Amino acid sequence: GKITGTGIIITNNITKILPYIDCIGGNYTITDTTLEKAYNFNGNVTLNNCTITYPDNSNHGTLYLNNCTVNVGEDNVFLDNLGTVYVDKNTKITGQIIDIGGQTNYEPTYEPKTIVVTNRTVKFYFDLDNDGKLTALVNPGDTLDFQGTIFGVPNLKKLCVNKPVNIISSTQDAVIDLNCTNGDLSGANPGNMFAIVKEGAYTNVTGVTFHNTQLWLYNTNHVILDNISAIVEDHTVGSGVGQTSIRANSSYVTVKNSYFYTRNNGGSSTLVIAWGDYCTLVNNTCVGEGNVGNLIYLTTYNVEVPRNITYNSHNLILNNTLHGPVQKADICWGIVLSGTDNLVEGNIIDFNGAGVNVQWGSGSGDGEGEGLFNISGNTIRNNILIRSCGISGGDIIYNNYIENGTLRVSNSVAYNNTATGLEIADGDSEVRDNIINGDVTATAKVKSALIVNNTINGNIEIGSRVYNITFIENNITGTVTLDGLNHTFINNRIISEDEYTIQSRRGKDN
Repeated sequence: GKITGTGIIITNNITKILPYIDCIGGNYTITDTTLEKAYNFNGNVTLNNCTITYPDNSNHGTLYLNNCTVNVGEDNVFLDNLGTVYVDKNTKITGQIIDIGGQTNYEPTYEPKTIVVTNRTVKFYFDLDNDGKLTALVNPGDTLDFQGTIFGVPNLKKLCVNKPVNIISSTQDAVIDLNCTNGDLSGANPGNMFAIVKEGAYTNVTGVTFHNTQLWLYNTNHVILDNISAIVEDHTVGSGVGQTSIRANSSYVTVKNSYFYTRNNGGSSTLVIAWGDYCTLVNNTCVGEGNVGNLIYLTTYNVEVPRNITYNSHNLILNNTLHGPVQKADICWGIVLSGTDNLVEGNIIDFNGAGVNVQWGSGSGDGEGEGLFNISGNTIRNNILIRSCGISGGDIIYNNYIENGTLRVSNSVAYNNTATGLEIADGDSEVRDNIINGDVTATAKVKSALIVNNTINGNIEIGSRVYNITFIENNITGTVTLDGLNHTFINNRIISEDEYTIQSRRGKDN
């Protein structure tokens, strides 16, 4: 059928009647549609993301083409224009527009430029009176080539990347030193910073050194930091937030091939994800000396995370090398997890203290509390832990080598690991096919545990308030002391020099 005549058609869905009309008049926006015939555009018509394959169209009004694909053949006429046509830079036209008394306006395509940023010129490209945001001289897609040291510029407190740009140093000598001093441990006053914010998504930073400067990625996405250095020396940078902080609903941020060094920053962390998802930390080196906090930290502290959402999820911590302080410190752990479905793989952790652990507590600050404590589905595999540290967190733990530390399982499945001790902790756990070159202990919070086919070169000590542990087909060189209730030994091979291989004060219950 076909609608003909000179009357007026009133509709709130022009797309449905397109096959039945030849003229589109009035004010209409047509989106995601293939126009399967030729039309006379005779009104104020906008085509968004449309496909046009028929020639010999005409325009007597105002026609907007946004992100459209027109292909009628190079030698054919797509449009006779007697009105005004606006063509955006994302529209591709194969065919001809013939202006017959009309005018066709093409959005200019922008060729990105390279801007050299030095200590003298930085004020022209970052507006120091507008929160350090990029000025109108910088367009999306431009490259900012930092050269030399940025330091001591009057009124320079913040460099804020609020457009997608590329940041490099062609001279390989760029140092951004904003001489930051944080105000407090709550993270409310992070101090002088280099920030990438939401509008700066898709920014790439390569080959730049940040010295005593808060590095701040806030509510942004698809940012890459590659081959950067972030160095903090004897300054309180990162108080409550971490000296390099990916936070506030950031996602798809990649930090790779980079170097992070923190010395005596007041006990705060180095590389932090605080409400970030699908981020990747790969092939980085993190070094902590003196009074510092955790080296890699997924946290919910000092960030306002809404309830009933998935947070700190699907992050990858891969092939990083961590060197902790000489002295063990309770505030400094290697890799610390909160959130769900994160992967820790292939890292070398050189540490005294907790090598891999879960966040202490549930977080603090507005919008946080017990409802946020959700740490599950995290995998720890193929890591090497040396010096004197162990693994105390993770839901699936396998193929890890712990040179001189304890493997602690809590609601975990652990297999094919080597460690110098095993602690069976909270909940229900399964431990299979591990080599334990030391003692095995258990806490009073065990609900049940299945210990199968492990090599245990040490003593087993099960305390009086521990219940429901089953040992099956383990090779044990040492003594076994059983207390508590409902423990089971099946087909284990035990070698011991003591008079009694298994000692139990509650033998009738085990």
